[in-house]
Amino acid sequence: MKNIVFVTVLILAFLLIGCGKKVEEPRVEKTSDTTYKLILNDSYVDALARFLETYPQLKLVTKTEYPPDKDVLEYFKKGDMQYPYFAWGDFNKDGYTDFCCLFVTKINDAGYYSHWWVVVFEGSKNGEFQYKVITNQIIASYVNGIMYHEKDNYVEFSAIGKAAGQFHWDGQKYVVENPGLGGD
Repeated sequence: MKNIVFVTVLILAFLLIGCGKKVEEPRVEKTSDTTYKLILNDSYVDALARFLETYPQLKLVTKTEYPPDKDVLEYFKKGDMQYPYFAWGDFNKDGYTDFCCLFVTKINDAGYYSHWWVVVFEGSKNGEFQYKVITNQIIASYVNGIMYHEKDNYVEFSAIGKAAGQFHWDGQKYVVENPGLGGD
C-alpha cells in the first residue's frame, strides 16, 4: 500500500512540475551602441528551417534587408517590442513559449508591393514547434514590425501604432483582425 501511495505522489509531482521539455526563450544581445542581435536556440532555428523547406518561395524578414523605421526602433529601445520582426510569449496560453515572425516572398510578383506572411510557431511539451500561418494576405510595400502585447495577449503586425493588423488566441483558435493590410 505504501508503494502505491509513493508512486501516486511521484506521478502527481511529475505532472505538477511539468513533464515537458523547457525551451530557452529567445534573447537579444547588444553588440554595439546601436546594434542588437537576436539569439535563438536550435529548436527555434530548426522550426524556421522546416517551415522554409515547406515554403521555399519565402524568406525570413530580417532587419538587415528591411531596416526598421524610427518609430519601431523607439518601441524596441523602450522595451515595448522584443525585436522588430520577431515576438515570443505564450500566445495560446498552454504553458509553452510560442513565437511569431514575418516572412516575405523572395520574388516580388506583386509589382511595387510584396506578399508578407505572419506565422506563429507554437511550442509543445517535447520542445518542438508547429507552425500556423496567421495570414498570407498582406500585400504591401513594407511591413515594419511585429509586437507582442503580453498584458492583453495579442500580437500586432505591420505599421506598428498606425495601420496594424493583429491576432489573438480566443481559447480555441487564433482570431485575426485586419489580416490583409494594403499599400503604404
